[in-house]
Amino acid sequence: MDAITALSAHGTAEIFDKLTDDGFCICEIVQDDAGNPIDYRFLAVNSRFSGMTGLKDPVGRTARELIPNLEHKWIEAYGRVALKAERLRFREGSDALGLHLDVFAAPTSSFGQFALLFRDVTEMHRIETERERALEFSRKLLEEINHRVMNSLNTMSALTSMEIRDLADTPERSALSRVRDRIKALAELYSSLNRTASVDRVEARSYLGGVLQFLRSSIGPNDGVEISSEFAAMQLDTRSAVPLGLILNELVTNALKYAFANQKSGSIRVTLTRDGDACLLKVSDDGSGISSAPNNGSGVGRKLIDAFVLQLQGRLEIASGARGTCVRVYFPAPSLDAQNPA
Repeated sequence: MDAITALSAHGTAEIFDKLTDDGFCICEIVQDDAGNPIDYRFLAVNSRFSGMTGLKDPVGRTARELIPNLEHKWIEAYGRVALKAERLRFREGSDALGLHLDVFAAPTSSFGQFALLFRDVTEMHRIETERERALEFSRKLLEEINHRVMNSLNTMSALTSMEIRDLADTPERSALSRVRDRIKALAELYSSLNRTASVDRVEARSYLGGVLQFLRSSIGPNDGVEISSEFAAMQLDTRSAVPLGLILNELVTNALKYAFANQKSGSIRVTLTRDGDACLLKVSDDGSGISSAPNNGSGVGRKLIDAFVLQLQGRLEIASGARGTCVRVYFPAPSLDAQNPA
């Protein structure tokens, strides 16, 4: 390196002292006989360089002289900058330096030379790493909790079913069956979470379809009631999924119990649609209609529906006539970082 180049590099380093608190240096790549980069030499550094890197009196010396075990990835990257005129911006850690750096590297006007502007982000990287580990631990813990809750709910459902089998066809049996169905609706949420390895969101088709599948299985083969469904391809967070699944369970169960009392056959149609920020769950049947909102003998079903709609911050509409009943639940779309576009 000639004296003019050295003075120019030194002057540039002094300028960067006044412009930034970052470390700055100008270097030249060192090549072997085949032209491969094997090291780089420091031509000029600013006053913050040594304090940031711990390297004393670097000017005129090479990186491998100062840091014998320096990882080759640094030399390879800077070789591309110096010899191929690439510009690089990256964050990288060095075990040899004991630092994590945010680096901007650019070629200079002299072939084989490059400038580095960098800052120490070691502490920031440590905090980010600890946060990621904590988040992963929380996710694993929540997965385990979800799994245990699912198992507990399934056990409760099975025990309730055993009690139901021992009861005659009485109001008590009917009430206990409703309790079991609600438990199964909750259990389906946790089953969906486990199937997708998610801890906070489920696919609407999978989850609500599972709730309906259980209700279908409760219909005898000769009951003559057909349940059909169509669900929008969207995700639900657990705060929305819980009340929505329970609303669906109540509405379909009510339709099965009351809509076809005077008919030998019928159909129930369930849809979930989304239009922008608004969603609509619709449950309709072609039964005999009702004179008031669907409920069971004690009115618990309707009270639960109202409570779950309130939890969704939604709105309930019921229309009924001789050709059947249609219940609409309007609610705001769940706020998620990303919805499944499929």
